Amino acid sequence: MKSAEISRKIQENIPIKFDKFPKLKHGIPYEFYKWDRDKEGRLCLYYFVTGGENVHQKRVVMNELVAAIMRFLETGRFNREDFRELCPVTSRDGDCGFTVIGRIMEYLFDAEYEGRGKGFRKKF
Repeated sequence: MKSAEISRKIQENIPIKFDKFPKLKHGIPYEFYKWDRDKEGRLCLYYFVTGGENVHQKRVVMNELVAAIMRFLETGRFNREDFRELCPVTSRDGDCGFTVIGRIMEYLFDAEYEGRGKGFRKKF
């Protein structure tokens, strides 16, 4: 699958079919906010993180998301090391980006979460 196809599939489904991204542990899911460009002009998926009484806006950079999905489709796996390598801008916004990317992989690319320290893998 080419990067343009991956990007199109994501934008066709989020937020129309999927607008919440459950946390890996219990808690209020991360929630889609908008598609927009950041200060550097990169297309990003923005979402809300609720922590106690505070709500924070975070982002996943689309080019990094596509790179992560391409790696996942090639290898059948996506873990935190992949996240840090492929998603440097997204990871600076926090580890919650790993979860959002993994949930998108579950929704659209047949991934499943294996557990802490293992990350996501392709369903067989």
